[in-house]
Amino acid sequence: MMGSLGSPQGSSESIADFIQRLSQTSNIFEPGSGAAIGFFGDLLSLICQSFSMVDMVMLLHGQHQPLQRIQPQLRAFFTEHYLQEREPSDANIRAAAEDLINGLEEYITESFSTVSVREGVNITQTNMEFLTEQFTRIATHILRCSDQSFGQRLLELCNQGLFECLALNLYCLRGEQSALTAVINHRIRRMSAEVNPSLVNWLTTMMAMRLQVILEHMPVTEEQVLHYIRHTQSEPAEEEQPEPPAEEEPPSTESVQMEESSASPTPATTAEEAMASAGETVAMAAQREEAESEPWAAAVPPEWVPIIRQDLQSQRKMKSQPPLSDAYLSGMPAKRRKTVQSEGPHLTLSEAVGRAARSAGVKPVTSTDSLQGELERPELQEAYTEQVKSDIKKRLRDDPDYSTQRFPNTHRAFSPDS
Repeated sequence: MMGSLGSPQGSSESIADFIQRLSQTSNIFEPGSGAAIGFFGDLLSLICQSFSMVDMVMLLHGQHQPLQRIQPQLRAFFTEHYLQEREPSDANIRAAAEDLINGLEEYITESFSTVSVREGVNITQTNMEFLTEQFTRIATHILRCSDQSFGQRLLELCNQGLFECLALNLYCLRGEQSALTAVINHRIRRMSAEVNPSLVNWLTTMMAMRLQVILEHMPVTEEQVLHYIRHTQSEPAEEEQPEPPAEEEPPSTESVQMEESSASPTPATTAEEAMASAGETVAMAAQREEAESEPWAAAVPPEWVPIIRQDLQSQRKMKSQPPLSDAYLSGMPAKRRKTVQSEGPHLTLSEAVGRAARSAGVKPVTSTDSLQGELERPELQEAYTEQVKSDIKKRLRDDPDYSTQRFPNTHRAFSPDS
């Protein structure tokens, strides 16, 4: 794909350079310019300048190494621009998240202004409180974690936040996937005003396809995000809000841990891997087993999935390499050709039996000449020939790649009635 877009083979070109080259501008991801004003624009600039397209593919496949690699840059960025050099205390991290998300109120309201929202739901306030909660968790991890679990845990937090955000807004939009896609595409186009329109169209198309795959394997249920819902002033909050817990006595540590483990699935790196959750039905367990065996499915366009599955099945059924043709052997270097030819096919019955006897280290009960005479008897040779033909016919019948039009000589020699 990168080659088709003009990127050199094996290039480590950053995403920012890639987009600037295609858009023929110099300021797409420069901090403080155009749509990149403010904290989130600068954060996007840092990520795009630090990651290549290869890094993005790795992240889509659940590999956290790119995030682990930029840990120092992320921590320095959050210390300077998020905390503004303050101590990373719980209060400071929470306050910084609230300040940032409050600044997004106008953008959130504008993003949902053209779609129909579930009656009684304040979608702006719902998203602001949800984003504050999620960003507090992510910022806390970036500012405090300093071990080798940094990249893996950050990827899990980001994916879990993405799944919950999609489930939450899908509920607010009355389950209409088209409305959710329209909101996302609208925001992408607004952020990409200076980017080549062809690239933007490609990006929105890929995002829509990716969104469809995620929603089909959504690991988060409505019940798990209803506590984020905020209602309009005139609407009671009884319908969607879960019952508040009893306040007579604080829950024990053990019960809190059990609640957290069952409230939402373990964050994972792809939609399929995140489907494991407590209390699954037998049907869900089977679906999870299939999804976990194919973690790549959510990372590729949906129309590729059946093709890749078919190729995988063909490879699993692939038999050992049959003898190579003379034409193929003639193109090999002499040394390699000699090695391959040293174990050539068993052309005759006597050759096959002789080679098998030598390999097993056995000798005929009578003499070698007597065995050779027995093997050359006409009726035995005829039976051997028929068996070879039968085996070849079966091989051709079972080979999905065999075509009588492509191999007419083979068809004439080994047709069913031959």
